[in-house]
Amino acid sequence: MIWGILSAATFTSLIWVYDGKFFTLSMTNKVDIIFYLMVFGLLWSLFEIIRNDEKLKEIELRQIYEAGKRDGAEKQ
Repeated sequence: MIWGILSAATFTSLIWVYDGKFFTLSMTNKVDIIFYLMVFGLLWSLFEIIRNDEKLKEIELRQIYEAGKRDGAEKQ
């Protein structure tokens, strides 16, 4: 989640530092770029949350399966 925010902040600071040296952007273009970077950061964060949730479900299912195997072995 933090990587999306850090990447947006990094690109934003690079735009402000290098504006006028290598390229020239109007304020409207800067705001558009910042908006798109924030949207990218939000989508990346959502992707990370979904991916971590899937990993947790997989771990829980594995624990349930192993507990079932142990219970079956104890009953025999």
